[in-house]
Amino acid sequence: MLKRIRNYKAAILILIAGILPLVVRYSIVTLIGGDTVSFSPNKVMYTYNYFDAYKASVLMTTAVLLLALMLAENFYDRKKLKVRPSLWIPLITYAAALFLSTALSDFPYNAVWGFTNRMEGFFVLFSYIILFVAAYTLASGEDQLKRAIPQLEAFMMLGAALVSIIGLLQLWGNDPFTWRIFYHVLVPGDMRVFLPVVESKFIRTAYTTLSNPNYVGSYCSLVLTFFMVSFLGGKEEGKRRIFYGFTIFILTALLIGSHSRAGMVGIAAAMVIVFVMDIRNIKKRYKDWLLLLAIMALSAAFLEATTGGGVSRWIAAMGGRFEWFRNTFPLMFAENGMQNEDVMNMGSGRMLIWKLTLPMMKETVLVGNGPDTFLFHYPQAKYMEMGGKAFVAKPHNLYMQIFVNIGGIALAAFLGLVFGILKRAFRRLGKNAPSSLFDPFAAAAFAYMVTGLFNDSVVSSAPIFWIFLGILAGMNERG
Repeated sequence: MLKRIRNYKAAILILIAGILPLVVRYSIVTLIGGDTVSFSPNKVMYTYNYFDAYKASVLMTTAVLLLALMLAENFYDRKKLKVRPSLWIPLITYAAALFLSTALSDFPYNAVWGFTNRMEGFFVLFSYIILFVAAYTLASGEDQLKRAIPQLEAFMMLGAALVSIIGLLQLWGNDPFTWRIFYHVLVPGDMRVFLPVVESKFIRTAYTTLSNPNYVGSYCSLVLTFFMVSFLGGKEEGKRRIFYGFTIFILTALLIGSHSRAGMVGIAAAMVIVFVMDIRNIKKRYKDWLLLLAIMALSAAFLEATTGGGVSRWIAAMGGRFEWFRNTFPLMFAENGMQNEDVMNMGSGRMLIWKLTLPMMKETVLVGNGPDTFLFHYPQAKYMEMGGKAFVAKPHNLYMQIFVNIGGIALAAFLGLVFGILKRAFRRLGKNAPSSLFDPFAAAAFAYMVTGLFNDSVVSSAPIFWIFLGILAGMNERG
């Protein structure tokens, strides 16, 4: 019975990591409470949610199943897990801050269920914690994890291939979401009268099933980094290594096609660290590094050919942006530099968003405003006066997002948890990089944290991060 329970638990985690990003279906969402601030002065109305509502529902349902399985596992397993304080203290602190910020929020409905266009309220964020604990208990048993890793990789490869193919078709101007063959899958029966056709959210842009090109970067920072480091490990030969190479090829094309600079920076930062730690082995591993670079170069060339020069045009545009950034960056430190329009437009307008977010953080040091309530507290009118073009629903920064929504204490607990786990994992990576089970998970989690400087947590990618983090923590505990 115990073995069956653990197999079910592993299967759920594997499906969440591999398949959840693919879940896409229209849902009618009732606007209650704070949602009406951004949509209508009416008390109640409705809107559509395409990318997040069903993902959130699947996530919360599987989290309940995982919790039940872990309780059953605890009942049958007489050997209790020992959890060091460096794990349970920050995790419990973060969970307590999450509960308090929800309970004390001015927008309780939205804090519990999330803003309609994001769906990352209390229950979703608490589901992430359950994923972490479930992954931790899975990885604490070495035999369990070794059996689960091949299946985890297989489903992540499948998910990555489908996510990438959809994104590339969108980039080539043939969005699968608009195909009539998928209409009955994407649109529930009670919505077809109001939604006779499905239109592309973006034109010739790789947003795939993740709702936004920025979140393609968050997804790739996890999955692409994972397979790049797995490929470098060199333990797997034959078919599996070919599959690694194909996954890297197609995800690289997706990442470049999305133009997500945040994802590129996160992956680059992680791979630089892996390379530095692997430098002493470069004589025996240089062929692997060169082959990895060749796969990525071929992917870029493939995209260049299939988009009629899209890659070279983007690189040329980025060259112009670099010159603009080089000229603008010194203005930040000049007198009244933070009032300069060019400075405010840095980071695709993120600098202006961050500038107006910082004063909000003075009020949320202890307890945040509530999960996913950023939109309702952000100074929208002032933002518009300073050149903003739309409502701001998120700060475009994972750390500001946690600080404002859940609180400064929650952010400190989150960082303590993550970097405590990463510190131990990278210590192992430094001893024998990159050839152990630890290394792909550690590099991917670090890449995600770097990408988080420019992107937020979203239900499309955050579950993968929390699963990876839990697996790392479990492997750490095994010594």
